[in-house]
Amino acid sequence: MPGPSATSYGDCITLCGNMFGMTEDRELVSQIVAEMAEHGLEPDAKERELLALAEGIADRLSELEYRITADGLSITLHSGRVLMNPAVAKARMTRTALASVLVKISMTEAPAKHPVKQAASQTRWRAHTTWRKRGCLVARKIETDPSKVGGFCVTT
Repeated sequence: MPGPSATSYGDCITLCGNMFGMTEDRELVSQIVAEMAEHGLEPDAKERELLALAEGIADRLSELEYRITADGLSITLHSGRVLMNPAVAKARMTRTALASVLVKISMTEAPAKHPVKQAASQTRWRAHTTWRKRGCLVARKIETDPSKVGGFCVTT
């Protein structure tokens, strides 16, 4: 997919093309869903929301790139001062926002958690929470039933 190219007209540089090389912003979402389907995945509710958000951000990015193409990378104020087009910085921030949304979409199946390890972890966490509620900083002997432990609590 070709990226944007810069064309120089005298002392004005304009950006040609857009970041994705798409005619519609919905194509981005379609490509992601198609790639997920290739891996046997389907977007869940969270990923559908992220895809909708990504579509809106991509749409805004297209608008900004259109403004940059129409106005150029720099603008000249009435006083004659030349500044960078504000749309360039906004487009950069929008690309970063789009990347941070897209990275949250899982393109692989998450490994299943081991149920025995999950139960052990929850038991340890329950004991930790119980000790913290009693005002203990450290339990020298970890016991799942706090009533069986006597004198092993360092209080605050």
